[in-house]
Amino acid sequence: MDINQLYNAALAAQKSGQEAEAERLYRQILEQASPPEVLVNLGNLLARQTRREEALALYDRALAARPDFLEGLFNRAGLLLELKRPEDALENYDRVVALRPELFVAWNNRGSALSALQRYEEALASFERAAALNPSHINALINRAIALWDLRRLQQARAAADQALNVQPAHAEALYTRANILRDLGRMAEALADYEQALAIQPAHLHALNGAAQAALALCDWAKVEALTPRLKQNAAAGPALIQPYVLLGYDDDPLLQRRCAENYVRRTVTPRPWPAGAIPTAVFASPISRPISISIPPPS
Repeated sequence: MDINQLYNAALAAQKSGQEAEAERLYRQILEQASPPEVLVNLGNLLARQTRREEALALYDRALAARPDFLEGLFNRAGLLLELKRPEDALENYDRVVALRPELFVAWNNRGSALSALQRYEEALASFERAAALNPSHINALINRAIALWDLRRLQQARAAADQALNVQPAHAEALYTRANILRDLGRMAEALADYEQALAIQPAHLHALNGAAQAALALCDWAKVEALTPRLKQNAAAGPALIQPYVLLGYDDDPLLQRRCAENYVRRTVTPRPWPAGAIPTAVFASPISRPISISIPPPS
């Protein structure tokens, strides 16, 4: 077979999932010539197999031959982000958007590189450019909300998260993002509802599980905490790296947390009335997963 026939055969093998055969055919071509398209396609195949350094070397060869090869620049940038090299990734994304300023996904990914560099204002501008180019691009909408959250512009972040959910109401990551913002706004019950909805859509979303447990604790909803605890323990036993150190598992025996919950409970449930001078209301707090404790609370001022 000539090079064109080998290339078409490699593409067909790659499309059908025969990656070993595709790699063999691409390498056979590279024994005869070094077309940038072949180098990039083989790099893409190796990157999917997490053979990242090999893939990066192939992208470098392709770009040495054709410096403005858009697919090579774009895929190299994404790989550099995976390799935790955001500054190098940003340089590549800058070249991509210079060549194709209408490419909204490149503006979004450029924002991710800037966020990794903690350049949040610039990241926000890049996400907004992506969203302006494609108002239904859910990743850009979520990332814009996160950038506003990083900048502590919480009301704007909430509005941006709402916009993302208007586009995709059942998007777990959008719900999780809004939950984090609501938590920081002190709207804990709404945050818990969003965490739980995210978990209903994506039960393996460990960050949402952790967020739901934290929100339930903040609300002193011990029944909810008790219901979530087996899942926390199961994930801790499985050893996922996403959430650690699962400090929530020790919170049910934390007397300071129990005291705060008792105080909150009394303040919510005791009917406000004039208190005699020196009166000290006392509460006994008990939950299904904790020992009863007695707490004295100063009279309301």
